[in-house]
Amino acid sequence: MNRIKELKVPEYFFKMMKSIVLLTLGFFAFTLATVHFGRRGNSANHSIDSTNTLSTLALDLRSENKLLYNEHYHKLRDKDVPSNFFYGKRFFPLLAEIYPSTLYPEWFDAGCGNCATLRFLRKKGYRAYGSDVAESNLKKHCPDFIKKRIAVAATLADIPFPDDKFDVVFSADVLEHIPHTEIPSVVKELVRVSKTGVIFLSISQRLAKFDPDPPEAAKIHITLRPRSWWDDHFRESECYPNYDVLRKFQRKLPKSLGPGLQRKVNDAKRGREFWNELNETEPWVFPYICKK
Repeated sequence: MNRIKELKVPEYFFKMMKSIVLLTLGFFAFTLATVHFGRRGNSANHSIDSTNTLSTLALDLRSENKLLYNEHYHKLRDKDVPSNFFYGKRFFPLLAEIYPSTLYPEWFDAGCGNCATLRFLRKKGYRAYGSDVAESNLKKHCPDFIKKRIAVAATLADIPFPDDKFDVVFSADVLEHIPHTEIPSVVKELVRVSKTGVIFLSISQRLAKFDPDPPEAAKIHITLRPRSWWDDHFRESECYPNYDVLRKFQRKLPKSLGPGLQRKVNDAKRGREFWNELNETEPWVFPYICKK
């Protein structure tokens, strides 16, 4: 019987295998670490991307809003509305009696549109200024006021007037046109430029004439919110409803409706009701007094 010779494996072979195993384990560990931290990096980048997306969205909404009023809305409106018409006219002369020019001489019209309110107030002896997002509309109707910086093109989220300048901050049917994400900034700006804390607004609570019917989304009156929603936002800036002034302007549906009014109520389409959840009727008035 032949004897099988014992194979001798050189010692350096074991050392070489040991080195290969250690290198393999090291490479595997490095790969896991790279994947792990790479994922963390991607998460961080995703968070940054999310933040940038929100900021971009806010800017996009503001840009779209600005484009809408510069290019489309006022062209449609000018076809139906006389150039000297302004929504705020219905609040006078009572508003002038409450805030006379002798005590409240300087006014700011937030969303001054065709400048008809500014011209009206200035004829009554007030020093009235305003701003509007639609520069094209201001150039068309108010070139004289632009030249004197009585009217300026600007968003209400960044009003180009100094702090504590105006005795009365006024706005007629404007805030419902502004994206709801912008409202907190707008409120802060209105309060910032107010000297006395007197703010008088009307804010529509129904769809605009040019808005499509539900369920299609509104294009013009895009922020339709109840009175409580607006009050909450102003309260955050230490502004509170001025109920004395509110009672002088705000009307309600009568408890007993006559035939004509009942017919109007019955014919009102969803979203176009001329009354709100409190049975208050258009125009909806929002007077505030702010801590200054």
